[in-house]
Amino acid sequence: NIFNCPRVVQGNVAAARRLLEQGELHVDFLRQHLWKASRFSEHLGSLLQLLVRFDLLVASPDAEVFVVPALLPMKSGAYAPVGTGSLSFDFHGILTRLLPTLFPRLIASAAKSDTMRLTYSRVYRDSATLFLGRSRIQLELVPPTRPEMIA
Repeated sequence: NIFNCPRVVQGNVAAARRLLEQGELHVDFLRQHLWKASRFSEHLGSLLQLLVRFDLLVASPDAEVFVVPALLPMKSGAYAPVGTGSLSFDFHGILTRLLPTLFPRLIASAAKSDTMRLTYSRVYRDSATLFLGRSRIQLELVPPTRPEMIA
């Protein structure tokens, strides 16, 4: 883990903490600490585009901040099924290892879509709220620790 290296976080503990706890990556943190070598700093824009292209980063409304789907926090609280208008896909444990890796890619794909709007205040590693037109879509991995279904 690169965050165990004092040289990396020295001088910007707050940005490192935001990345680890909230999944928010500030471009200045990359520029000043992680990618400060000239071989990286010259290509910062291209490297960011590459990470967005492969769904490792998601652009946010703030141009200087990116969301790292794999580092998003887990949603606190238990899943409460919606009474009406809900649809669940139960995989009976078959995709237990695959679902947690697919969910961040789903978030990244939704963020790139012109027809969907992602609500960043409600995005977690195991839960996300998307808007398709006027329809609200809430996705949750259930149970979050060993997901067997998407609700």
